[in-house]
Amino acid sequence: MAARVLRSLLRAKGSYRLPSVPRALPVVVNNAHRLSVTPSNFARSSQHDSAQLQRCSLEGNNFCVTWSDGEQSKYHSMWLRHNCQCPECWDSSSNLKRAAADVLQGNPVISTAPVLSDSENPVVNIHWVYGEGGHTHRGFINLKWLKENSYSQSAIRKLRQKTRLPVTDSVPKVDYSEVNEGENGLWKWLKNLNQFGVCLLTGVPKVPGEIGKIAELAGGLQRTHYGTVLDVISSGEPIDLVSS
Repeated sequence: MAARVLRSLLRAKGSYRLPSVPRALPVVVNNAHRLSVTPSNFARSSQHDSAQLQRCSLEGNNFCVTWSDGEQSKYHSMWLRHNCQCPECWDSSSNLKRAAADVLQGNPVISTAPVLSDSENPVVNIHWVYGEGGHTHRGFINLKWLKENSYSQSAIRKLRQKTRLPVTDSVPKVDYSEVNEGENGLWKWLKNLNQFGVCLLTGVPKVPGEIGKIAELAGGLQRTHYGTVLDVISSGEPIDLVSS
């Protein structure tokens, strides 16, 4: 039940799923270290207006983009390498990284980064080089994904503004009975957690093990040497700070 509600929540929030890997990715090799792209290059992908760019360039070890909405983003080569979406580095069926950690070590330099806009999902095709005589890697990253995951100061400010609570008294609340009654209440609780990062669940029965049942509504519990649930109870004779 929780899985279905989470899928509904992700659709409601407009979360982006990484695109399927193209069967044949054209590779463009050149020696240019600056690349200019005009909006006309993206006429075929008008449904991704927010991901259209006015221009992009390689500046030092960064891939710099000016988007059509005026926002500017700068992506370091190491960050881009860790987020490569080629079949060797990314499993599109599970949305999980498959590249081993030792493969991602080092300080890769971007040799070329042409933008390929001849599909519904434009990508930047990147060629990384690891020093003289070092190994190289060719991969790609979806432009829409880059835009949505920009870590520029303006993007961070927008994200903070979007998730900031106006005042402490406005912490969202959901009654435990709503969550227990069906998917609507569970969706409401998970939606608040996703949007605000906090949601006060009221009316929870004060019985051992109830916290574990609530946690399982959002996901599986991981067993540790404390067990799956550790109830913190104030004791008259505490043996540590937790129980004092």
